[in-house]
Amino acid sequence: MKVLHVIPSVSEVRGGPTENLRVSTAALISLGMEVHVATTDDDGPGARLRPPAGGVEKRDGVILYYFPRQTSFYSFSAPLFLWLWRNVRNYDLIHIHALFNFPALAAGLIANLRQVPYILRPLGTLAQWGFRTRRPFLKRMSFRFLEGPLLGRAAAVHCTSEMERRECAGFRTVVIPNPVETTPLLAPLPGAERTVLFLGRLDPKKGLDLLLPAFASVVKTCPEARLRLVGDGTADFVAALKQTVRDLDLQDHVFFSGFLKGEARREAWRSASIFVLTSRTENFGISVVEAMERGLPVVISDEVGIWEQVASCEAGIVVPCDVGPIAAALLRLLEDAPLRERLGHKGRTAAQELYSPASVARSLADLYSGICAGRPSHEREARRG
Repeated sequence: MKVLHVIPSVSEVRGGPTENLRVSTAALISLGMEVHVATTDDDGPGARLRPPAGGVEKRDGVILYYFPRQTSFYSFSAPLFLWLWRNVRNYDLIHIHALFNFPALAAGLIANLRQVPYILRPLGTLAQWGFRTRRPFLKRMSFRFLEGPLLGRAAAVHCTSEMERRECAGFRTVVIPNPVETTPLLAPLPGAERTVLFLGRLDPKKGLDLLLPAFASVVKTCPEARLRLVGDGTADFVAALKQTVRDLDLQDHVFFSGFLKGEARREAWRSASIFVLTSRTENFGISVVEAMERGLPVVISDEVGIWEQVASCEAGIVVPCDVGPIAAALLRLLEDAPLRERLGHKGRTAAQELYSPASVARSLADLYSGICAGRPSHEREARRG
């Protein structure tokens, strides 16, 4: 089987979607599939990747085609459109990642016209939080006339959690989680027992406006506590966060590490004994599973897609998006080392059982085979008015 994945960016700065695609496509290759990726040269705001000459690269058995992103807004790329038009029929199936961007729209429209089945993975873009806060009028109009019909014609809508499935009511949905690679369990660094780690994009949806005042409350009881923020964001938002840290007098307790990769990122995981993610919306929460896999107990909001799995396997503490409960959960874990160890052990076991690349790849392969054989992935749900 020959499958094409289409995604607006494979830059490391885009975080979870890029890592998930890398891990899942490598696992599909191990099952004997031929896997290609079509993407742009996006490398974050104002930056471009430098693909090899000819714009084609082979990585872990996967062939990647890079095309110039000609606008930052909507990731428009005429060369990508032309390539898709000429090549879509060479594939058995197209797997499209994300919505509200040109590569996804072009791939879906062309696949439909060329009568090639396609799967759409929304990547959290259908969350109501986004419809309320990010160009709400434009997004609703775009969904009505573009993304909605695109979803309706998809052979399947790939959700990564039951929470995301509920956001996609009315379409042919299937839930297959994101995979996370197994890593050796390494000893924590000195000072980790009093350090809390946030690792992800610094963005309003991550609930950092709740986490910082909650941590200010923690410090009053546990003055040696430290919070490490790993990730980047827009200059204005990061500046606002740093001002909040000053306003809360947390300069000696909260540290900004910026975007890290490679060995520096691995060291960041070893620098803490607790992971926190207080998002206002999160379709999955790949960093949560990465933390679990590394044996860290987690404190997450009940707006993170996998909160039910975290609660059921006792991998951490699930809290509402409210300062008081967040502070109480962090303080409880900081003051109870045996509890941290117990939750961390359960989380690592669950992560390896539920989110292994091999298991996820088998589920994707079954989905692909069923679609190509003409079997429906899921009964169409009744559309809401």
